[in-house]
Amino acid sequence: ETQADFSAEIRLRQSYHPPDEPELLGEERVIQVSAPNEDGSYTLDWQHLFTARKAVTVGASAGYAGLSLRLSKQLLNWSFLNSEGQSEDKEVHGKGARWLTFKGPLAIGNAGLTIFDHPTNQRFPTKWFIVKGMPYFSPAFVFDGPMPLTKDQKFRLFYRMKVHGSAPEARTLEADYQTFAN
Repeated sequence: ETQADFSAEIRLRQSYHPPDEPELLGEERVIQVSAPNEDGSYTLDWQHLFTARKAVTVGASAGYAGLSLRLSKQLLNWSFLNSEGQSEDKEVHGKGARWLTFKGPLAIGNAGLTIFDHPTNQRFPTKWFIVKGMPYFSPAFVFDGPMPLTKDQKFRLFYRMKVHGSAPEARTLEADYQTFAN
């Protein structure tokens, strides 16, 4: 559903199951896209509601699952920065943080992309899975291990993604995070 100001809302229902078998996990997802700001930045609020249809374990052997970003290799010169002030790949990977940004130069100007982890999410603050050489990053709520769910158990995940029209600064990102968290 789109609006005249270029904002939008996307609603999805997803079903996770082996081929030709009943659903193990259902998901209702809502993505709210804000109208762009004067500098071209905008946000996407990702709300996930999962329901286990039977006892199931959510997770991946690699330590990541869910919302993930794999970006163009043209951005390999960009850098990470998390809410804890860490920017080295080995400092950021597997560390808990309220937000993680990936930022750097473009052909004209600078830009960035930040994911904010909501404090109501299970396993908050999430640990982050990054692969600088792709570049790839993900709030990895299963980084330390799978999450077992009982039949009919529900769990929510809520993230905000911000696409920046300029290079984001840590103090601005923290203010954006506080607005999102409240």
